[in-house]
Amino acid sequence: TFCNYYDYFNTVLLNAVLVTKSWHKLSNFSTNPQYIKAFFVGLMDGDGSIQVNHWRKSSLQFRVVIKLVYLPANYRMLNRIAKVIGGRVIIESSGEFVKWVVDDNNVIFNLVNIFDQYPPLTTRLRCQLAFLKSCLVLQGTPASNVSWMLQNREHKYKHVYITPSPQQLNNAAQNNHSYLLAWISGFIEAVGCFTVRESSSGVLSFSIGQNNDQHILVFLKLFFQANYNVRSGSSKRPLGAPATKRGLRSPHHQVGLGSGSSKLPLRLVNTKNQNYFYLFETASRCSLMAICSHLQKFPLLGAKKDSFSLFLNRFNKTK
Repeated sequence: TFCNYYDYFNTVLLNAVLVTKSWHKLSNFSTNPQYIKAFFVGLMDGDGSIQVNHWRKSSLQFRVVIKLVYLPANYRMLNRIAKVIGGRVIIESSGEFVKWVVDDNNVIFNLVNIFDQYPPLTTRLRCQLAFLKSCLVLQGTPASNVSWMLQNREHKYKHVYITPSPQQLNNAAQNNHSYLLAWISGFIEAVGCFTVRESSSGVLSFSIGQNNDQHILVFLKLFFQANYNVRSGSSKRPLGAPATKRGLRSPHHQVGLGSGSSKLPLRLVNTKNQNYFYLFETASRCSLMAICSHLQKFPLLGAKKDSFSLFLNRFNKTK
């Protein structure tokens, strides 16, 4: 049933983040299938969506999509993912966006296995995945399956999850074989931002914004040894929508979630319609050095890699 899959997914996630994963012994992570799969999950957490639709109310249709700005590096990255995972890459007719799309059920089942091996962390994607699993195992007629989906889809994001604390995620990521290391790079590829201010100050900074899931940004704050607290602001965008900086109350409004509260045990996170936008931003040399070191070892694969190269070049000149 729908609820049973949420319970199952909680168990899978809690076990996976605390157990190490063995990478294949390849010197180049950018061609390592296991690295690409874990990176892909981070990219999905930031920019992907899992969709369950119907065709004229007669049968269910499943679709997994990543939509990015069309840049040659993004096009190459999505094709690299398609070679490892499946799916097809489409450049929209406007030429503005490029999409990786999976709508073949055999590939969908393969994706479910990948998500079981490398579980996503965002509540949004976890809810979408749990709903997909519930629909995949329906045993009724095609029409009754569509009816069940239509009756339950409005509850897709209304669930309570047990989620690892930021400290637990950080502890798991300290192991060199944790899939979270590749996940972090994929997540940065999707929602990370490298900033070089061209003013006289020449300040360099890195930031990530996220709707809900404050614990993920606190985890990244701990992992990259940043001193700044995660900022908060309300957002009225639906939970399934991508992260945006709209709704940020004030650049000086901070949430008291430092190292003390990050040591809390497993917490219940209620997914509500009222969302909050959180921003992790750092300009300290220590944390920027940690970010650069991580991305040099666990590389970005798309257009964000070009941004990082420019950022790294400027960072090295400020020594």
